[in-house]
Amino acid sequence: MRAKTTARPTRNISSESTASHSSRRARTSTPREWYEDVRSPRRRRLFLSRRGDFCSPPHPWSMARRLFAPFAVLATTFWAHACASTSSVVGETIDAGPPPTLSSPAEESDASSTPNQTTSFCPTNTCAAPFTTCPSSNFPCDIDLSKDPYNCGRCGVVCPGLGDLALGAQFVCIDGKCEMQCLSSTFDVRADCDGVRDNGCETTLRTVDNCGTCGDRCASTDRCNNGKCGCTAPLVDCQDLVLTCVDLATNDNHCGACNNRCANAPATPPPHALYGCVDSTCAELKCDINPPTVLWTDCNGDLTAPGSDGCEIDLAQPDDENCGACGLACPGGSHCNFYYDSRTQGNVPACACPPGTRECAPQVCIDIKSGDPTNCGACGRACPGMGSRHADAACVNGECKLLCADGWGDCNDNAVDGCETNLLSDPQNCGGCGVSCNGVAGQACVGGKCAVKPCPGGVN
Repeated sequence: MRAKTTARPTRNISSESTASHSSRRARTSTPREWYEDVRSPRRRRLFLSRRGDFCSPPHPWSMARRLFAPFAVLATTFWAHACASTSSVVGETIDAGPPPTLSSPAEESDASSTPNQTTSFCPTNTCAAPFTTCPSSNFPCDIDLSKDPYNCGRCGVVCPGLGDLALGAQFVCIDGKCEMQCLSSTFDVRADCDGVRDNGCETTLRTVDNCGTCGDRCASTDRCNNGKCGCTAPLVDCQDLVLTCVDLATNDNHCGACNNRCANAPATPPPHALYGCVDSTCAELKCDINPPTVLWTDCNGDLTAPGSDGCEIDLAQPDDENCGACGLACPGGSHCNFYYDSRTQGNVPACACPPGTRECAPQVCIDIKSGDPTNCGACGRACPGMGSRHADAACVNGECKLLCADGWGDCNDNAVDGCETNLLSDPQNCGGCGVSCNGVAGQACVGGKCAVKPCPGGVN
């Protein structure tokens, strides 16, 4: 921005000169025109005489005027441009027009660049790798050769060992190749310890020679217990044929020490009680307990007294006076009920049914809002679609909902047959019910999207 000028007396300029100045002031000067105007000898003298000491360049005409005249012009132009933004113009107005407006390199690049190019796509009926159409296909391009175990790498190539539990392994298709994966369960974990693929995962990791991992051998006194050698204290390994680890404080066959079996009862025990190992001592009375179905308890504390009624309360059964614990009575005439607690994965006793539940069976509380799909919104109201293919029934806020597996949909609005439509491959229901791929004859649905390819020419 040019600095504001201070009005001072100036010498008269003819009207013709003023008009000439006005016409030049009115038009926008280009950088070349501006520099040529400053290079005028008369205007250069006026221009330089009023710039101040700091902006005045060395006078180029004192010596060898004609020899160095071209260099003087360049020097004058440089100093005029360098100080134009900080000095005021006083005295006679030098009407050279506004300074040139120069664009930054980034602005010039933006101005000269072409708009962003985009690629156009057109519908196609050809399959893009790794998808293809095989004799077993239900729809065009519905086989993924990179992960289909029945068409692994090529149509008809079936990975071996599918469902063959004798091998302890299953073969899956990974990147178009059949790869072996060892099976595992709660009771057995298999591994390929010999590296021979033909015999599958031949080793179980529950033996003393391979306990947890291949080659991890237990000491001679230890056995392999769920993939770990030995037992966790206070349990010990008594080499029992049934139990690997036992509690010496309560085990009737190993009471206080391994193989110390408690002898026959010294007398007839009270009801629902027996003689056995208590605190590592045999022949002690204790209640008959077999959780979670049998929990006989001595609530009145007379088990060892003469004429005892034994263990008179089974806490595994609803009892209004002992609801889940001895002496826990239900108030106000309410009744003790058991309801399923999803957090503990078990039945929990409670006086009356908790809010949001209802007694749909004798002394059994059911969450009819968002729990049991067999009692959804009301007792006995079962949701349709339970156990159907690619679907599961759920009770949400007392309403039955059909939960479809990923990539499947209930397009016929019939919960009885579940989620019958493949939304990943069906060209008439591609990605959603009723979404049709009809851009070209035979257009495929691949991964829930209508197949496309770059158009001829390709770029907009």
